[in-house]
Amino acid sequence: VQAAFFAFMMNKDGDYTQAIESMEKALANAESLLVDDFYGGKTTGYADFAVWPFFERFPTITLNPKIGVKEFPGAKYPKLSAYIERMKQQPEVKAVMKPIELHEKFHKTLWIEGKPDYSIGI
Repeated sequence: VQAAFFAFMMNKDGDYTQAIESMEKALANAESLLVDDFYGGKTTGYADFAVWPFFERFPTITLNPKIGVKEFPGAKYPKLSAYIERMKQQPEVKAVMKPIELHEKFHKTLWIEGKPDYSIGI
C-alpha cells in the first residue's frame, strides 16, 4: 500500500498508468489479506496502525482530476471499504485523523511545489 501511494505522490510526468496498476494490485492484496474485522483479527493491532496512515491519505488520489480515480477504495473492494469505516471509529484513529483536504494541501506543497509546508498541521 505504501509503495502504491508514493507512486502517485512522486509522479512527475503525468502518466499515472503504472501508478494505477500498482494501486490496483496493492488494494487487491490488502483486500485478500483482510480475513477478519482487522488485519490482526477481531481487534486492532500493530498491522492496522502501521498501514492506517496510508489508507487515511490514499483518498487524496481522488482529488487529482488527471488520474480519473473517482472513489477510494470503492465497491470493487468491499472488505477494505468496511475495514476503513471500522478503523475510522477506533478511538486511536479518531484522536489523530485529519481531514483529507489538509492532507491534499500538504501534498501539493510537498510534491507539486517542492517546498513542503509543515505548518499545515498534519
